[in-house]
Amino acid sequence: MFDRDIAAGFKRVKLIWPVVIFPFLWDLVKILAVYMSSFLGYNLYLDHDFGSVLINLKTTHNLRIFIPSPLPSIQQMGLLNVFRAGSGAFNDSWAGIMAYGAFLFLGGLVTAGYLGLLKDGIRNRRPHIKTFFQFAWYYGPRFFLVFLFEGLFLSLITLFGESRWLNAATGFIGVIFVLVPYVIVMEDYGLIEAVMAAPMLLLRYFKDFAIFFSEVAAVSAVFYAFINSAGMWGWFTALVVWPYMGTSLVFDIMLFYHDLVMKQPLTESPREHLRGYGQSFLKTIIIILVMTLIAGLPTVISKNRYFTVLMPWHHPVIEREGCVYQTEGSLVLSPHNRFKKAKLIIDSLSPSKDDILYTKPGFIKGKGRIITAGFKPIYFSFELARTAADENAVYSLQNGGKVEATDGIWGNPVERGMVLAISSDLKCISGVIYDKRDYSEFNTLWSPEKDSVFLGPAARKKDLYGFYASDKIPQTPVEFQWVYNRALTIPAAGEKDPVFIMEKMNVAFESLDLDLLLKILYYVSDLKPENVLSLLQEKFSHYKWNMKAKGLENWNNNVKTDVSYYPISGEKIMLVGDYHYLEDKMGFRAELFKIGERWKITKMTIKGGM
Repeated sequence: MFDRDIAAGFKRVKLIWPVVIFPFLWDLVKILAVYMSSFLGYNLYLDHDFGSVLINLKTTHNLRIFIPSPLPSIQQMGLLNVFRAGSGAFNDSWAGIMAYGAFLFLGGLVTAGYLGLLKDGIRNRRPHIKTFFQFAWYYGPRFFLVFLFEGLFLSLITLFGESRWLNAATGFIGVIFVLVPYVIVMEDYGLIEAVMAAPMLLLRYFKDFAIFFSEVAAVSAVFYAFINSAGMWGWFTALVVWPYMGTSLVFDIMLFYHDLVMKQPLTESPREHLRGYGQSFLKTIIIILVMTLIAGLPTVISKNRYFTVLMPWHHPVIEREGCVYQTEGSLVLSPHNRFKKAKLIIDSLSPSKDDILYTKPGFIKGKGRIITAGFKPIYFSFELARTAADENAVYSLQNGGKVEATDGIWGNPVERGMVLAISSDLKCISGVIYDKRDYSEFNTLWSPEKDSVFLGPAARKKDLYGFYASDKIPQTPVEFQWVYNRALTIPAAGEKDPVFIMEKMNVAFESLDLDLLLKILYYVSDLKPENVLSLLQEKFSHYKWNMKAKGLENWNNNVKTDVSYYPISGEKIMLVGDYHYLEDKMGFRAELFKIGERWKITKMTIKGGM
């Protein structure tokens, strides 16, 4: 049996230590590519165990048995998962497919140059950047074909789903061809020659390779167990340490192959020196093209519809002050809901602003953005249809059209959804923004004038919020709550859910919105005291001025609420509410009766503060 010390690679790699830089830099490129995927719209799938049929068996959470890939990477240990940036489908566009192919080609060049320097290390030569490029262009195209066929094979495998037998078959194929990269570099074989020779060499020296690869896998498994137990910073430890350890193991494999299979000193092939040497104009053009595709520049250029807003001579068509908000239980001013100042800008509009104001066309389109502190800028393009033929026409999606929204100027357009409405006088622009990746049903409310659309009462989600901009924008959550309340309709026949009515009354009292409260009281036949309507107007105005004196921004901190309901029978419910506005107090007692399938307030008494 042939014997070899597993530590030989660790000892000799110290003499050619600069080669360790290449797997480290390549992992940084992969991390950058993962982050880029979130706004390029396609995923190179580097945050998954994809693109290598080498031995890589994950048995438990803390144990993974694998042979280092020819260019060692933390991806093989699944450590790029922590950088997942939320990209959607895998290369679902021609731009994505081209970028993935360019990435494989560049990976082939880097791997070839890296293994070439290790080969020179066996010859006791120091690594040089010129020889790196020499080996990269000489062996690189062969490695590109290796990676390409691996990718196609694994893509084909995924069509059959996942099963234990399928994974076992894939692993078995990986074992058979595990020597292909080393045969290409060490023997200077072409791809077909290497694919045919590698299995035969493995069978001829099966016992020696089995023992040696078991030792290599054991070292890799111990290292993985160590960094896996290091907690959240395990990936950082692996990023720094694994390039050295992985290089030592790969170098050890090449030394083992050299001593066991070749049995003679390495010589430099004439074609190895000549064909890959030197940088030519064509090679430079190829590298520039490859880097351009990997960086996603074609995709960025295709998304340049917003690029003009960065030009110093750009002047927006419309600018409106506004706000973004969230609502839960009909309340915008609740402490846990967000309310932030915003600016809404329409950068381009077709037909022109004057044409829209005077001719009221049936269809408009344009580009805009919403800028808010604490949020990424939202860029959007829209095509909206007119909803009416009179003076109160509104442009929205109700009669057709589309809106595309994205985070940031180069953001992925599939991530954001938007509902948009623009009044025909262009004074009011409003809508709802939501996350398509985490979409949930939500209601929208239209103002009585039908010129605004609001986010209806919904469970608070950080990626679901409304926006509102006009020429007379509310300055505080309370003032916006009064605007918002106008869209909270109270049907004359009551509601099937009595809690819904109670919530509406609670909103009216908490925000001191007399108009909303009067819409509820309009259907009450027994209202006490008799002069309550005039007193309500006087008291609401008085309380409101008192609250303004304390600052509207702290409204919710200065209003104490105690509301509850008591079922009396299957057809009667008692509602009780008390509200404290600083030193003032007001409350109500109301009776709800079930009439048919709906509930209706029949009696109400306003008490306190009168």
